[in-house]
Amino acid sequence: MWKNTGAARPDFADEPGPGQESVWDYPRPPAIESCERKIEIRTDSQVIAQSARGYRIMETASPPTIYLPASTVDWSLLTEASGSSFCEWKGGAKYWALAADPATIVAWA
Repeated sequence: MWKNTGAARPDFADEPGPGQESVWDYPRPPAIESCERKIEIRTDSQVIAQSARGYRIMETASPPTIYLPASTVDWSLLTEASGSSFCEWKGGAKYWALAADPATIVAWA
């Protein structure tokens, strides 16, 4: 059973320095906040997605994840990959690979 809920940092976790965050301080269930900084996802010279309207998901013991609106993705650069997963908080996910390199999974939705 998972015991870390963000209520108390485990003994083994380092104290964050000034301007830093600890993944052990993130709550469970995850916190969601608007992310208004410009996020750009690129491959070579192509922009796969770009937005300043994302969401930052912060879940205990996991690095923050940025989700971008589907409307900001150039889907022509991606192809659906095999496999799926399920998160107790976010639900089902399917995976996407680079159209130019289908063996390289680069995103999920």
